[in-house]
Amino acid sequence: MINTLDRVGPYVGVSRDFNRGRYRILVYGAFDAYGLIGPERNGIAVLDNEDRLVVADDLGRADSGYFGPTKHQQQLADWLRICPPDAFAEYINSSGRNRHVVDPETVPPEPMDPFIEFVEVA
Repeated sequence: MINTLDRVGPYVGVSRDFNRGRYRILVYGAFDAYGLIGPERNGIAVLDNEDRLVVADDLGRADSGYFGPTKHQQQLADWLRICPPDAFAEYINSSGRNRHVVDPETVPPEPMDPFIEFVEVA
């Protein structure tokens, strides 16, 4: 079941939320359309933190997001986090759900994971 308290803007039931440089990637279970929360709008949203806009949403959409993200949505989010910049831009730009064009030059080649501690080995 969707937790309606986990939200970013109109995206409700956010189960994953991470940054890749200027881009914020969310996995969400529903969309809040002025108070009407619809689980038929679900998937992955890509936001541009610098220009404060939605780049694409409903990526990997399923029939319903009511019971959480699908395995495909989780795998797609993982792939978007680590794929090469050209592949990231090409996927978003050809998705049919993009609202703005992603320039591969704006996507960092190696995303930083805040949960991994880098230790230098001598």
